[in-house]
Amino acid sequence: MNLDEAESALQQQNRMNYELQHGLMSVRMVPFSLIVERLHRIVRQTARELEKQAELVVEGEKVDIDRSVLDKMGAPLEHLLRNAVSHGVELPKQRIKHGKPAQGTIHLKVSREKDEILVMVSDDGAGIHLDKVRQKAIEKQLIQADQEVTDQTLMSVIFEPGFSTASNVTQIAGRGVGLDAVRGDITGLGGRIDVTNLAQQGAQFSIYLPVTLSVIPVVMVRSGHHVFAVPAIMVEQLQKLKPPVLLATYQAKQLDWAGNQYPIHYLPKLVGDELTQAEAQTYSPILLLRSGTYRVALHVDEVLGNEDVVMKPIGAQVARVAGVA
Repeated sequence: MNLDEAESALQQQNRMNYELQHGLMSVRMVPFSLIVERLHRIVRQTARELEKQAELVVEGEKVDIDRSVLDKMGAPLEHLLRNAVSHGVELPKQRIKHGKPAQGTIHLKVSREKDEILVMVSDDGAGIHLDKVRQKAIEKQLIQADQEVTDQTLMSVIFEPGFSTASNVTQIAGRGVGLDAVRGDITGLGGRIDVTNLAQQGAQFSIYLPVTLSVIPVVMVRSGHHVFAVPAIMVEQLQKLKPPVLLATYQAKQLDWAGNQYPIHYLPKLVGDELTQAEAQTYSPILLLRSGTYRVALHVDEVLGNEDVVMKPIGAQVARVAGVA
């Protein structure tokens, strides 16, 4: 009888903890509309400085986001909007020549999908000039002149540090502070960014962010004697490979899935452990991870399950230790 009562009390305590946790998280949530006026102002100012006509249309202003996430989203969103006006939206005469209205439109749509906030920034401008990107990438020796590269690979180049296709250096463009800063900010929030492009129809940047920074779902994995937590938001798929397939994958140095290539690595090797060897198994677990335009196939010995990790600021004693965040 005492065991039953104890078990019932534990279940009740778990329910109370769950409700308290979610109640505290809801207190931290604020509407996206808090930064909308600031974003409208950025578009107006940038268009005026470049003698262009552009308007910002926002959808999903009422979507609630963790205040700490919203505070840190401002800078990358401002950069993307300036980028859309500077590189995307054409001058009024050019737009009219291509049968478009003189005023360009930039759409910013915010929505919530499961445990993620999706922010899409798109414009009806000229799109990303991939020929220009290729030319600049060759000049910066990011790719070889005779190298065959896909459009998706070229678009990933725009996120490289210091990359810009602007011919003149201004306060808005060409300063070498480009989309790599945007990607860095978003990755720092535990998110990722993708880009799609249609010539003469515009570009679309899709940002995926966690709903909150206070509690983050992770996938617990084991490699050798060590246990690691991998952010669940990065996991695209879990595969289990037989030994011959695993060997062939290592020989090819990558795993192909859904039209994308994932370079394969054994997890301990990535953290400097050269001694631990992968366990021989009938089926070896492989996590397919994505962060922005980067992908990797992570070979582990065992997937232990999912957990919710509470994020807390670290103390001053270890705040400056390299590799600790």
